[in-house]
Amino acid sequence: MRKLIAVGTVVLTIAVVVFMLSRLPPPYDTDLERVGAGQVAAVVVHDHNTVDSIMLMDDLNAIRREWEPALALLLANFHHPDGRSFAARHDLPRASMSVFDGRGELIATYDRHRDREALVAFLEQHARPLMY
Repeated sequence: MRKLIAVGTVVLTIAVVVFMLSRLPPPYDTDLERVGAGQVAAVVVHDHNTVDSIMLMDDLNAIRREWEPALALLLANFHHPDGRSFAARHDLPRASMSVFDGRGELIATYDRHRDREALVAFLEQHARPLMY
């Protein structure tokens, strides 16, 4: 009987872990070489130590399905050398999102995140016209 309870506990634990992992959003692409490769891209300069950046990512996760895959949503991790150098090269602040056209030209930068509606308005104004 103890073996049956132990096996059941293990199976239940695995099922709960698999379920929880399936609910997580897929990771963001960090291949910043995609900027300028022909597709419109929005690059988030993410600093996990700032509240603004965390809030920006939360709101982006909520609207992500509406924009991908037509818009390449990329992450420049401010605490990784590639992300930090990308931000420095384009003079991008932490906790910001920048839209680049298919040739890699910087179109606009959104920072000082306020709310989801402001983020959507920024994308509608600067990214949507380039996507078609």
